[in-house]
Amino acid sequence: MVKVIILNPKRKEFEVPGAKSVMELFEKLNLNLDGYIALINGKPVPEDESIDESCKVELLQVFSGG
Repeated sequence: MVKVIILNPKRKEFEVPGAKSVMELFEKLNLNLDGYIALINGKPVPEDESIDESCKVELLQVFSGG
């Protein structure tokens, strides 16, 4: 299982089974790719980045305004 931490607005932690890429992780969590930046080891990664069960993925919600 991949450990996922959503950093904001409230910190939430999940364990997601069977995700092989960041995109699959978003699909399993039913999250919009445009709404979050995925971080592995504190560095932003693209949606096609491969992940395995040893990964800890942090998701930083994107905010914009006018």
